[in-house]
Amino acid sequence: MDDIHTHSDYNDNTCYVKNIQLTSDTLTDELISELNSAAEKPNKFLSVGIHPWNINDLSQTTLTNIIDVLLPKIAAYNKVFAIGECGIDKCIKTDFNKQKEVFVKQIELSESIGKPVIIHAVRAYNEIANIKKQLHAKQQWIIHGFNSNVQIAISLISLNCKLSINKFHVNNPKIITLLNSIPKEHILFETDTLQKCDVELS
Repeated sequence: MDDIHTHSDYNDNTCYVKNIQLTSDTLTDELISELNSAAEKPNKFLSVGIHPWNINDLSQTTLTNIIDVLLPKIAAYNKVFAIGECGIDKCIKTDFNKQKEVFVKQIELSESIGKPVIIHAVRAYNEIANIKKQLHAKQQWIIHGFNSNVQIAISLISLNCKLSINKFHVNNPKIITLLNSIPKEHILFETDTLQKCDVELS
């Protein structure tokens, strides 16, 4: 996969995973369009999930319907590569326990259908690691936009996580050190931007 996490489309032969964030419990025209587009393009795959940034904008009924009905239905589609992005973000006001609940439900879906998870983690790597241990999750976890230190990278890799690095930061000295310090099979690349709260690259 040339680009494991993007919000754009490629017009060449790049193999990529486009992220779709669910904010409605209905099969919207936009979602249908993305599914049709993926079906027509051999190199286009999708990741679909509930982003932590969107949780507070959803009513409990809508949230429940997405988790219990819409997401499992879409996730079964063969061009849906992964669940997510989902996860935990400590830079937002959404209650931590609510974020964790929504995240765990998506992990449970990942486990039940045998598909990877693309994870949004902002200042929450320890919490993410603890959840993986608690759930004994077996599916591949991909930490998107990773930009922390080598020690945290090694701890996540020890839990069989892959780390997705933004292609635009591969010349940053910190990222160069990271890339030279961990096995290449644990590294993936993406073009999504790093989260503005995650300032470790400054």
